[in-house]
Amino acid sequence: DDPVDRTRYLQVLPRTDERRASSSGGPFQDGVIQRLGDLLRENPDTKYTADALLLIGKSYFYQSNFEGAKLNLREAIRVAQEQDRGREEDEARLWFGRALAANGESTQAEDLLRESIIREGARARWTSLMQLALAQLYVQDERWVDAASALVEGVARVDDGDIAARAQFLLGQVYEKLERYPEAAEAYDEVRRYRPLYELRYAAAVNRVLVLGLYADQPGQALDLVRRMQRDDNNFSNLAELQVIEARVLTMAGRPQEARDVLV
Repeated sequence: DDPVDRTRYLQVLPRTDERRASSSGGPFQDGVIQRLGDLLRENPDTKYTADALLLIGKSYFYQSNFEGAKLNLREAIRVAQEQDRGREEDEARLWFGRALAANGESTQAEDLLRESIIREGARARWTSLMQLALAQLYVQDERWVDAASALVEGVARVDDGDIAARAQFLLGQVYEKLERYPEAAEAYDEVRRYRPLYELRYAAAVNRVLVLGLYADQPGQALDLVRRMQRDDNNFSNLAELQVIEARVLTMAGRPQEARDVLV
């Protein structure tokens, strides 16, 4: 439940988790790759080959070794196709697309993800995540309209509440960039529907207040929301920030004396 940096576009599917990848005993250590490699050498035709290759690819991904990830994920797709293992192929395609995007290969990543989404027999669980991976790619490339469409499609079908909440938050940020402020405020409000952890819920509420008060010409609603947040004991450690936000909204509304009173 880390604080959300509201000055940056939120990663719906975080690219790396450096603490997890580098910590001793973490799930993505070189030892895991070595053991899985030994398994494949000893049992080259096992029904778990695609799974093992997928895990190796994911391990390399989280170590930011994207070339190693691509090599193993491409092979996981091939083996899954040969063994008619659709779930493994879907997951490998998602991670392969993410590895391409993280490696700066935007065009190849987009082509692979779009092809995988419409692939016959592709499962909704994975295609929804592919849509969100595409959305992240579009944000990275500043294709804001495409990003908004991909986020709307992805969040409508994703079955993970935490990912859905993050996608809604990013959708709010994208709508802000497009200056579609009422839609941005609504997207931030939708975040709480998925019951995220505190920091994301708080960041979404703050962004909603700022959008309403500074851009959507709804200072009354913004002030009501921020004052309600100040009365919530859960926000005690953020009370000073919320008072500054209230003052900003009051100033924008042409009430500078009230803003000064809040700050002093």
